[in-house]
Order: sequence, then C-alpha cells, then structure tokens
Amino acid sequence: YDVQTKEVQKLTDNNKLYSAKYTNEKGYEPTEFKLNIISGELTYPWSELGKNDLESLTKNTVLYLDDNKDVTVAVAKTNPNIAVKNGLKGAYTCYNTVLSDDAKDPEFYIPIDFDAKKVTYNREFNSKYAAVCFPFTLTKAIQDELGIDAAYQFFEANTETGVMWFSLWQDVPANQPCIITLKDGVSGDIFANKNDVDFSFKLTPEKLVAKDKNEKETFYGTYKYTTASGLLNGNVTDAIYGIQNGELVKTKETAKFKAFRSYVRTVNIPTTAGAPSFKIGLMDEDGNELSTAIETVTGEIVSGFKAKGSDNAIEIITDKACQVKVYALNGALVKSTRVEAGVTSLPVKAGMYVVNGAKVIVK
Repeated sequence: YDVQTKEVQKLTDNNKLYSAKYTNEKGYEPTEFKLNIISGELTYPWSELGKNDLESLTKNTVLYLDDNKDVTVAVAKTNPNIAVKNGLKGAYTCYNTVLSDDAKDPEFYIPIDFDAKKVTYNREFNSKYAAVCFPFTLTKAIQDELGIDAAYQFFEANTETGVMWFSLWQDVPANQPCIITLKDGVSGDIFANKNDVDFSFKLTPEKLVAKDKNEKETFYGTYKYTTASGLLNGNVTDAIYGIQNGELVKTKETAKFKAFRSYVRTVNIPTTAGAPSFKIGLMDEDGNELSTAIETVTGEIVSGFKAKGSDNAIEIITDKACQVKVYALNGALVKSTRVEAGVTSLPVKAGMYVVNGAKVIVK
C-alpha cells in the first residue's frame, strides 16, 4: 500500500488492509486511511498524521478501526484508545480507554460515539467536593460502581449570601460539568480496577457548558490543560471560580486548570479584600437544602423575638426593641439595625440568612 498515492500496489491472500479513522483535538472531520496489522501490531507511517508513533497518536485521541475480527480486537485490548467496529450495528467498542490530564498531552476529543469496557484516569479525588466533566454518561449505576455518593449540577450563584448552589443530578449526560462527592471510605483513585463497567462515550460538543436556573451559561468544563486566562479568552468582565479547600474561590489569571475539570464562570465581583470565595450549598432535586458550610453567627437572644422570610425581605416580629444582626451564610454581616417593638420589614435580596442565630430563607 502506497501511503503517498493512497493506492494498493499488490494484494494477496496473506495481506489485508484495515480501514481506520482518526482526528485531532481541533474537531475536524475524521481522516480515513488504510493500515496493516503485522505480528499483532498496527503498522503505518504515523508521521503522515503528524505523530512519531502509535502511542503519541492515541494520547487523549481515539483511533477507530472498521473491523472486529480477532486480530483487531486483540490489538484494541493491548493498546490504549483504539476502538473497533461491532458487526452490523456499526457501533464502536474501546477495550482500554485512557484519559490524561498532563500539561504535555493534547486536548481530549471524540469525533464518533463509542462504548468503553475499561477507563483509566489517574486522578486522586477529594471526598468532599470534586469538580469534573466527563466525556461519558455518568449514570447512577456507574456512580455507585465508582464509589461516587452523588453528583450535582449548578443552580445559582447568590452574591448576597455568598453561596453557590448545586442541585442533585441522578444521571449526568456526557460532556456536562458537575461536582461529585465520594462515599465514606472510598479511595480517591475511583477508576482503579474497574474492568466490568460499561461507559458510554459521546461526541465532543463545541462547548462544555451547563446552564443555571436562569438559563445562563455559567458552569463550564474543560478537556485541555489550560489557565484561567485561557478559559476567559480575553473576556475582562467575567471571572473564573474553582474549587479549593471545599469552597469556590476566584482564581488568578495564571491559575492552572487540568483536563476533565469544571469551573464556574460568572460576572467578576470587585473586592478590596482579595479574591472572594463562595460556600458550596447542596440541594435535592426539589430544591430542599441538603448541606451548606454555614459559619456560626450569633445575635442578641430576645424572648418574644421571631424572624421569618418573605418576598425580598425579612420580617422581624418582637415584643420589645432590640438589636438585629443579619448575616450571609459565609459569615459576612449584611445588616445591623435596631428595631422597635412590633413588626419591622428589612429589605434584602432572595437567599438564605442567619438572623440573630436563626436561619431564614427569603424568596
């Protein structure tokens, strides 16, 4: 087979050409070409595809073989990121899928869906919160198999209360950013020795993004090693927030993001006290609070005192004059005022507050 002219010079019973497809991270249509399998190894002048060898070709990239004979399946099982075609269905199966988040590796890209029998992803996960974006469907069954306690999608960023809210997500579609928590006692290397899990990898979309409750594009994922500045791509009004020590913290432009991570991108919040941070609030699918890192705040304890939330306000009902302190969930003081006996309405934005030691929800 002449790789220059793309013509077959000689064909005998002892030789067979295999049809293959390949693409790079730029998202072009897959390049189709022919190759040989000799002594159980794929042979092709990989420099024709801009690579030095098969290993460099398949870093975060899948090579598709349009054949499912024993020899091609054997090659796929002994090499990473090679998918073979399955009979009449025309679907592809990859027996050894490897995801890499090293700085030197290319951006991950999938031009054609495939099923994976094994996924290797060498990342130590934190049992508290981990921001992820996976190229496969993260079903509840797969979550249980990996030891993931739950997955959450972005709901809203409440700048008044200092909380970013996430709601429970039973089955996370492929290419959707989310945060996960691990079950108690689960090792951080959750992909180790998982050989019998069926992962469904999906075509890489143009953007990895999920919309919040107001249909705004706020929560993003990345499949390449980059910086916060690279994620913003010249936008000067937005800021990037990444998980650090269990909170979402505004990052510097030089902050590095590895592949298969997710981050919040929202309007920059000016501050004179350094990079602002947000607590992470978790909700169930019905919007009920599951947990929030609420700092303990105290106020004046007065008998005959009651605080309740209403529309964009906190109603204070007290039988005598007292001092009222309203805190955001991150411990920041929102209001401090003295109220007289009776009913007083304190206007605030929607969110959750702590008023003289009691939690109040404002719609």
